[in-house]
Order: sequence, then structure tokens, then C-alpha cells
Amino acid sequence: MPHGVEKPAGVLCSYYDNGCTIQETKPKACTEYKCYWLRLFESGEVDTTQWRPNEVGFMVSVRKGVMYIDGGRPEKDHPLLGYIKEREGDLKIIQRTG
Repeated sequence: MPHGVEKPAGVLCSYYDNGCTIQETKPKACTEYKCYWLRLFESGEVDTTQWRPNEVGFMVSVRKGVMYIDGGRPEKDHPLLGYIKEREGDLKIIQRTG
């Protein structure tokens, strides 16, 4: 595989730029990863693509009581963030940038 993405957990991938820049050759771990939006979409909890990461300019992951926001800086009242907070409860928020 041409790209081996080796990075510590919790650190934004260097190949992220409003989406994956190595989509065609990304490693298996990346292929298996699902951001919060994709989990909601695949489960049928949301039926909209308006919150899709490449549409809104940021990506959200939630792990162990922490909401990670990768990429852009969404407005505090963005509907996706509100939906996640309502669903998950009080979360620590960590903004990561490339």
C-alpha cells in the first residue's frame, strides 16, 4: 500500500483536507473507520446529506465522552453539533486542525 497512515490516536490525520486526500489508497484502518455522520446515516437516524463532512467542512467523532471536531471550525449552534449533544449528553469538545 503506498500510504501507511501512522499517527497517534486523537491526532488529525495529515491526509485530511476537507475529506480524505488518499481515498483510493487509504489503509484498512481508515476504510473501517466511520465518522459520527456516517454512523447516523447508515443506521437510518438521519436521512440527509446536508451534514456530510465534505459538505459542512468538518468531521465529528465521539469517543469516551469526547467530541472531536476535525477540519473546519463549525458555528457553536450548527445543527449537527446540537443533534449530537442532545443524543450523547454533555461532552468535552476538542477541536483539531491539520
